Amino acid sequence: MDGRQSAILTCLVDGFIEYCQPISSKMVQDRLPTRLSAASVRQVFSVLDANGYVEKRHLSSGRVPTSKGYRAYVDQLMYPKAIQLRSKFHPRTYRIKLENWVINLSKKWPYIGILAFNRDAMGDIAMAEYVSLGSHHGCIMVFYCIGVVSTVHVVFDRDVSDLDTHRLMQWLIAHDMRVQNRSKMGGFTDQEWAFIQCVHHALVNHRKHGISTDNMIIKNIQQCFCLADYTTKDAINQIVAVLDDQLALNRLLNDAVSHPCQTIAIGDELSDDRLGESTLMRFPVMVNDYPIATLGILGPRRMNYMGVMNELWSYQTLVGFDQF
Repeated sequence: MDGRQSAILTCLVDGFIEYCQPISSKMVQDRLPTRLSAASVRQVFSVLDANGYVEKRHLSSGRVPTSKGYRAYVDQLMYPKAIQLRSKFHPRTYRIKLENWVINLSKKWPYIGILAFNRDAMGDIAMAEYVSLGSHHGCIMVFYCIGVVSTVHVVFDRDVSDLDTHRLMQWLIAHDMRVQNRSKMGGFTDQEWAFIQCVHHALVNHRKHGISTDNMIIKNIQQCFCLADYTTKDAINQIVAVLDDQLALNRLLNDAVSHPCQTIAIGDELSDDRLGESTLMRFPVMVNDYPIATLGILGPRRMNYMGVMNELWSYQTLVGFDQF
């Protein structure tokens, strides 16, 4: 694609993002920074059409961008590969601060904001407390370092009601969840050691099979569905189905961490038939260069890419995070 074609495609995409209607050669002509005849613009339209960057949906001469056109448009933009946040706050406050941050960001554009905490970060336990529900069973309140709280139920094959469970839990967390051969530990009765082993097994199993739905925050669904892109029931149902599919969402968002070059995925690039008309912008959220979460911005292909990225990467946004 040469410079003229690129400039006209950019004007066409910008116009379609703004007006949500086929863009005519006259509309592009008015947007171009340099003078160009309508005939020249229409000639470039034909080239872009033939190469799959735009398409004509109706009999009128107006064009709309295709997924390939959006991709060419996005590839010209400069955008952050990750969001680096300051760490002046206590790690246990990550969740509430990040949730407030997503809420405030979601007020700036009509797209769905999704924050998924890094599952590996869930392995860092700040504190755990055992709550007795009977002589042989109870629950463990697990406070992860990123601020997420989970509940783990545990059942024992012997009575544990007389044990100092607080002391045993403190020992387990202080030793980084490492339970070695008892002969190397010492100091525990058979009953206490059985409690430690049972709790350790429950926590490891819990982490292995996922940490409930508390590891994800989703905001701004209703505002997104007010866009002109979601006028049909089928279009809305497709997005709702994805939002209800946590496994799919985790896969889509985790791709941003493992494939940083895929920060913005459009249509078929998302490998999900339900998102063929959608865009998902994905940004790893880092604290001290450690990915604690991924921020996703989900909306139509006709997304205000520049507006979203400018807001995310603005000085005001990052400073504002420290003020929550």
